Amino acid sequence: KSIIGGDIISLGQQIDINSKQVLGNIRGAGQSIDIDVKNTRNITVAGQEINIGKNTNANAIYVAGQSINFKGNTNDLYVTGQDIVIDGIVNGNLGIEGENITITDNANILGSVNIKSSNEPVISGNIDSKDINYEKIVHEKNFKQEDQFNLMATVMGIITAIIVALLLFVIFKNYFYVLEKNLNSSLGKYMLAGLGVLIVVPIAVVLLCLTFIGIPIGVILLVLY
Repeated sequence: KSIIGGDIISLGQQIDINSKQVLGNIRGAGQSIDIDVKNTRNITVAGQEINIGKNTNANAIYVAGQSINFKGNTNDLYVTGQDIVIDGIVNGNLGIEGENITITDNANILGSVNIKSSNEPVISGNIDSKDINYEKIVHEKNFKQEDQFNLMATVMGIITAIIVALLLFVIFKNYFYVLEKNLNSSLGKYMLAGLGVLIVVPIAVVLLCLTFIGIPIGVILLVLY
């Protein structure tokens, strides 16, 4: 129930995040994920069974899984899965791609609703029909295999991003701490330096690519940019 001052990045079989406030973002991947956080920024999770509790209040939520149950409050919600139940409040837009989709009586969607599904969604919430954009997906014989592959690709992408973030934090932890202190004391200087890099690097890449010898250097510089 404590307040977390930064991000939460977690990997595991069973993940349970219950806090008053998470000042940063929540990233997670696991078999079973339960999140009930009263105030946080963005939530990005992937797993087999995912539950977003009624006390959750987030800026935006991105979820990929097999069974998904949303009861929280968020500005925007984007969900990909097989069995999806929306039972909370979305102050902005709702995007869903799944097989079995239910929007309950308790749901309240203030923005547009975009649904992609092979089955007609069950919608009984406080939603204006003109705000619903339903696209019926017509699958071929191997649609289940394709859907499973797309879902797995989404899940693996999230897991990969989390692992990379963890590795970068572990390797450069001390550097991040020093950088944070420097930013707090010299924010204007770093903003000007960043703006300079943003303008100068593309020009340098173009000039390097005009010569045969400079092409490899230009390509490397472009990748780093």
